[in-house]
Amino acid sequence: MNLSVSFASSFHLLLLLLFLGLASASGFDPLELRSLLEFKKGIRHDPLDKVLSVWDPDTRPDPTSWTGVTHDSSSGFIVSINLDRLGLVGDLKFHTLTPLRNLQNLSLSGNSFTGRIAPALGTITSLQFLDLSDNQFIGPIPGRIMDLYGLNYLNFSVNKFDGWLPGGFRNLQQLRVLDLHNNTLRGDIGELLSELRNVEHVDLSHNELYGGLHVSVENVSSLANTVRYVNLSHNQLNGGFLKEEAIGLFKNLEVLDLGDNSIAGELPSFGSLSGLRVLRLSKNQLFGPVPVELLEGFVPLEELDLSGNGFTGSIRIINSTTLKVLNLSSNQLSGDLPSSLISCEMVDLSSNIISGDISVILNWEACLVDLDLSSNKLSGSLSNFESTQWAYSWKFLHFYNIEKPESFQKSFHWTNSTSSSSVKELLVMPTYPQMESVDLSDNSLTGGLPSEIGNIARLKLLNLAGNKLSGQLPHELSKLSNLEYLDLSRNNFKGELPDKLSTSLSEFNVTNNDLSGPIPENLRGFPRSSFSPGNSLLIFPKGMPSTDSSQAHTLGKHKSKNSAGDVDLVTQLLEPMQSQAALHDPPVQFTVWKARIVPEIVEYGAAERVTSSSASVNPNLLDNEPVSSGGKSSPGSPLASSPHFVETCEQPVTLDVYSPDRLAGELFFLDTSLTFTIEELSRAPAEWLRVGLVKHKKEFAKEVKKIGSVRHPNFVPVRAYYWGPMEQERLLLSDYIQCDSLALHLYETTPRRYSPLSFNQRLKVAVEVAQCLLYLHDRGRPHGNLKPTNILLDDRDYHVFLTDYCLHWLMTSTGIAEQILNLGALGYCAPELSSTSKPSPSFKADVYALGVILMELLTRRSASDIISGQSGAVDLTDWVRLCDQEGRGMDCIDRDIASGEEHTKAMDDLLAISLRCILPVNERPNIGQVYEYLCSITP
Repeated sequence: MNLSVSFASSFHLLLLLLFLGLASASGFDPLELRSLLEFKKGIRHDPLDKVLSVWDPDTRPDPTSWTGVTHDSSSGFIVSINLDRLGLVGDLKFHTLTPLRNLQNLSLSGNSFTGRIAPALGTITSLQFLDLSDNQFIGPIPGRIMDLYGLNYLNFSVNKFDGWLPGGFRNLQQLRVLDLHNNTLRGDIGELLSELRNVEHVDLSHNELYGGLHVSVENVSSLANTVRYVNLSHNQLNGGFLKEEAIGLFKNLEVLDLGDNSIAGELPSFGSLSGLRVLRLSKNQLFGPVPVELLEGFVPLEELDLSGNGFTGSIRIINSTTLKVLNLSSNQLSGDLPSSLISCEMVDLSSNIISGDISVILNWEACLVDLDLSSNKLSGSLSNFESTQWAYSWKFLHFYNIEKPESFQKSFHWTNSTSSSSVKELLVMPTYPQMESVDLSDNSLTGGLPSEIGNIARLKLLNLAGNKLSGQLPHELSKLSNLEYLDLSRNNFKGELPDKLSTSLSEFNVTNNDLSGPIPENLRGFPRSSFSPGNSLLIFPKGMPSTDSSQAHTLGKHKSKNSAGDVDLVTQLLEPMQSQAALHDPPVQFTVWKARIVPEIVEYGAAERVTSSSASVNPNLLDNEPVSSGGKSSPGSPLASSPHFVETCEQPVTLDVYSPDRLAGELFFLDTSLTFTIEELSRAPAEWLRVGLVKHKKEFAKEVKKIGSVRHPNFVPVRAYYWGPMEQERLLLSDYIQCDSLALHLYETTPRRYSPLSFNQRLKVAVEVAQCLLYLHDRGRPHGNLKPTNILLDDRDYHVFLTDYCLHWLMTSTGIAEQILNLGALGYCAPELSSTSKPSPSFKADVYALGVILMELLTRRSASDIISGQSGAVDLTDWVRLCDQEGRGMDCIDRDIASGEEHTKAMDDLLAISLRCILPVNERPNIGQVYEYLCSITP
């Protein structure tokens, strides 16, 4: 046996030596080939069988036939390894490539490689092209990469790199492309921009970069001379915009994307940027007028996105001949619609306060593909749209903010509209070859639905909801065999429903009309919520479902098929929700209510569980008695009795549910794979979002899904949201957690339900809260509303649950400002936020709030307390800082934990950490450092 093993080993060794000998004879360096074989060992899975079986000296002794390997024919050295998009899996060891001293190209993009980037990679100074994008590499980017002086292409995008960006980019004088987007890298953007030289393409989007763009002309001149593409979107940039003199240096700039940051201030002039084609500045805190040169052709823009800011003034004219995409939605623009629009294909002016007659757009010359004017104050009648030439140019009409299935985003044409005050003439057209989607919802159209509607044979979506249409529904609707979405709700239609509507119909809503007669057989699969409220004379057959998770109407939403199957259940909100915590904020924020969701009495019983697809709310069964708020979610909890909480307790505003139709909205679940019992839904805590402070529905729905994606054992998950027809009917529903807040545990004294928290318990709370923030920050999400009332404690082991996280994503800039103002009133607002006109939550602001909470844990004094001392009345942070400076830090420690000597050192350490957290923003540690400090404390 030993002889056999020895022979086998010797045989393989002989083959390897023979292979290396052949390689050497053919001009290949044996060390380089050995390097490839070592590198190959890191590949565990090769689904296309392109590497593991091919890079084999036994079967392929000639390395020139190895997949992705290129050598220099004259020198024989390996100059390129390209394994892009082969589906490879493995944990690569980059140090194995260091013998490849002539390697110029290393490209491994589009695989599933893991591991860290070894600093040794920086020793292959021959590298010119380095692409590790779209993998799962982790850890920091090693500083040794900056030793690759000949590098002209560097792409580490779409990985899991974290930590601080290394310094030394100024060494990469040959670099032309820098792409690090979609990681969690941190760094000061001003310092980075000042280091870049000769780069043409910069994409650092979707990271955690911070700092402002107010860099000096001298520091950006090298970059400005060459750069054509800059994308810094989805970071944490703040401060003002680039100075006008700095902007003027970017003569070659074609694309600038700074969206989804916190950049504030007015925009400078862009008139000197003769090559700028794309400008995206959405979701910042910009204000003032929109620079006219962006709209009147002085800059050759093709796309302009300034949505989600605070721009004001009117847009009088859009004369640019190059502009194709214009998005100015969600601002504060006013005045009339622009009198001229020449070349745009897509225009979004929704969610502003634009007024005047909509007929102004008859003068527009643009061949529009997509127009969104929803959520403004426009008036006038569509019957004025007489111009055949103008109407024919339209391909997609969108007057109401409502999401449609992707399949509906097809073009349609108006070809022969004539003058009238009713909707009939708008829809009577001789030919309809391309019309697939018609959405005229939420306007003031009158008249009846013409029978000629049946001629639009390719129509898939018809939405006429929220108008003043009347008369009977034409039977010609049955001709629309491709119809998938039909919404005629909130009109004045009478008579019977057409028989034999399209079998493709998946979305159907005729609520709030005056229809009568029996439900046609092919519509009986839809739930009652597709027909009522309204239509009191309709005859419902027995056995018709009350609700169906796969078919229940949800305006503008596409439903997911649910494995739980059909359920005969209508869920409804019955009463406002009691507080999750007994302590409320001043009346500028949110109030928490308890919602009870119960089944309707149905003819054939109810299913045991509610599927988490969209469920509509039946207003006919609403409990008409408002329930006052106050008290925690568990029964019998008293309100805090200390004077501090009497002063700051909010008087709850009950929802007006005496008029049932005011809660005729939808309940949308964020995870369609979940099911809920009625008991679970009846206990679900709900967050009432104050009037006027939340975003428009389309943005709200997108952002709430991000909040719903937070999954961590220390977070109370958001499960659903309710969107009612009235502005005050916006609710978030989360899991029911029978816990009290940290504020109650610290400050509730009469009657005393809780034993004083020990120091170990307080330290445990501090560590877990920091761990929660670290989880959010690592994913680019500030909490934004951290305070003791949003920290719940399990009474058994003081396990932490965080609530009210990331709510600023759902708010308008006004809502964010009020939330931060509220934090300031309570003592948790970082000073840098109170000094700006349009504040925004940030990572460092979360750290400041945590620092204040650490002080509260140590002192058992509230952040909003005014404390009298030798230096007069001061707030908590000033008092703790003063005590520490005077060497009497232990004087401010809560006497319940300061009685013994064994914890003195640990208390000093925690006090020191709390003081670091409230340092000026540039000196303040990040949450990772704070977490490490806290974990290092030994009680």
